[in-house]
Amino acid sequence: MNYRFYTLLSICFFFMVSVGNAKIFRVGYTGPQVTGTDYADFQTAHDEAATGDTLLFYPGNNYTGTASKSLVYMGYGYFLSGTEGNTGLQLITGTLYLQITLTAGSDGSHFEGIGDNTGQTGQLYLIFSNGINNIVIRRCNYVLVYGSTSEDCTDWQIIQSYNIDFIPYANGNTGKFLNLRVENCHLTRLDFTNLTAGSNGQVSNCVIVGGVNLTGASIYFKNNIFQGASFSGVAGTLFENNLFDFTEGTYNITGGTDNQFSVDMSNVFVGSTGNSTDGQWQLKAGSPAIGAGTGSTDCGMFGGTNPYRLSGIPSIPVFYKLTAPSRTATTNPYTITFSVKSNN
Repeated sequence: MNYRFYTLLSICFFFMVSVGNAKIFRVGYTGPQVTGTDYADFQTAHDEAATGDTLLFYPGNNYTGTASKSLVYMGYGYFLSGTEGNTGLQLITGTLYLQITLTAGSDGSHFEGIGDNTGQTGQLYLIFSNGINNIVIRRCNYVLVYGSTSEDCTDWQIIQSYNIDFIPYANGNTGKFLNLRVENCHLTRLDFTNLTAGSNGQVSNCVIVGGVNLTGASIYFKNNIFQGASFSGVAGTLFENNLFDFTEGTYNITGGTDNQFSVDMSNVFVGSTGNSTDGQWQLKAGSPAIGAGTGSTDCGMFGGTNPYRLSGIPSIPVFYKLTAPSRTATTNPYTITFSVKSNN
């Protein structure tokens, strides 16, 4: 079942990228090898690729290396078995660990569908030592952003992703993040402590369950739900239409526009019983987060105009099933049926 799913997924990738004359490289694929397409390790595939090409990663390996080109990095998603959102469509074993050091030339890279499937042994780990711009992280799980930079990093987007640990460092106290956007994510940490004062951005429609240190940063929070979160350095931070599980005034957070304090979180989410790891953060019937956001949108990661998607399947159509009347063609015409799922 694994090979069938991956073969069909690869067909779809080839079709999607061929339109723009970009190329797809398979990394770690264990099926029949195609020269010039299949590579065992990240670095060799990267070095053969050109700007705009796609690297499709397969599970069961740890991939590490240095990126100096603007590429698209794609995996298969995460939480793909058990009670998760894609049960019965494929069975994927093994974990996917991708550690990339971003260097000059890697601006504009896009990461999607990469993450842990077996309990935090896999992750997307991004390291950088200079200013890297226009990075998109979408539908990834267990994402660690950990860099030391002496230059500004601008226009990073982290979207529809799960278990985000954002803790960059400044090198020589001169680096900061500008126009950072984090949307429809589950965050475990957001820490600007070690960056130069002046970082800015927006965090919207997220579920935040860990430490938030905003020292020296100007961040706009809207439509979020904070459960078990702690704060420091909130001076100059704007909070609108958020739900907090602590009383007003805690961590010096007061007022704002249409925020709710002392919210009983047992009334907010559907919970883990009978739900997937990421599905537990959906809003239950009667939740105070329903319609509580700006413009009467729902708060949390499943609200807004770009809601979180279970399991982080990349946003391309996927052929997940092929049905044929027999293994050999016995009629003319011979009818086969492809089942396709949209993941937009």
